Amino acid sequence: MELGYLRAFVAASRHHNVGRAAVSLNLTPSPVSRAIHGLERDLGVVLFERRYHELKLTAAGEAALTRAVEILAQTAALQREAKGDTYLSPLRIGSTPWAPNRYVERLTTVLGDLDEPETNVDLEMSSELLHSLRHGDLDIALVHLPVTYPDIAVRELGRYKFVAFRDASTEPFHVSELRLRDLAGRTILTLPSNLQPAPMLATRDRLLEAGVAAVNEMDLRDVVTLTARLRKTGEIMLGTHSEDTPLSRLTDTSSLLATPIADGEIDFKVGVAWRSRDGMNLERILRIVNLLRSEAGSLDEIV
Repeated sequence: MELGYLRAFVAASRHHNVGRAAVSLNLTPSPVSRAIHGLERDLGVVLFERRYHELKLTAAGEAALTRAVEILAQTAALQREAKGDTYLSPLRIGSTPWAPNRYVERLTTVLGDLDEPETNVDLEMSSELLHSLRHGDLDIALVHLPVTYPDIAVRELGRYKFVAFRDASTEPFHVSELRLRDLAGRTILTLPSNLQPAPMLATRDRLLEAGVAAVNEMDLRDVVTLTARLRKTGEIMLGTHSEDTPLSRLTDTSSLLATPIADGEIDFKVGVAWRSRDGMNLERILRIVNLLRSEAGSLDEIV
């Protein structure tokens, strides 16, 4: 099996498009397309669903991606060793900017304690970080959970404790702690789901199943006017009190009334993720993960 086939396949999966994959490889689209077809012929499977100007991995493609990324990583390492390059490369690290600051600070401290080479932390949304992890562009990342990819391993670090923010003029709740069913008939406001798609869409589904009237996503540009919006619309905003989260940094919720959401009603956590088949860096990654978790002690509650 030609390495060029694997490179073309991974690039096409990375960019969801043959043309963009070709640009990244400094090729024209034709040889990239031929390489993908050649790999499909060799494996006897279809790797992509071909859509209009878009490629989507099939189930067979998903399975092949994990092995292709690892083969390419092992090949690159072998080439470096053959040239006598014994330099310990910095790990490529990412973090969602919507995670509390404490986790990036903790990760930076752990890297220093383990004498890992200094590196920059790429800031992207969790969905982009997971995409980069799966394609071998990152080694470890702080993301929001849950993560549904079978080739990505995770370790939980913190659990969010949500509250329901409302304006004082809005109909009150008659309980001191809310179950999602207590929000039935209300209109819920959330941050955009594309920030952290998997957990936010799961939360949206649970809210709709509980009977809420609607779930609206606010534009990030409107976060600073959140208080005025809730006063005008009567919506209920789900968030946290923590001063370490982006919502608290972007808007003042002190004038809003807040009712806690009961534990277990919303499954939204922050954790560290990495490729489970990373044969080159797995030992280093697990040292980092284990030290991160031991420093955290029990699972943090982000309140």
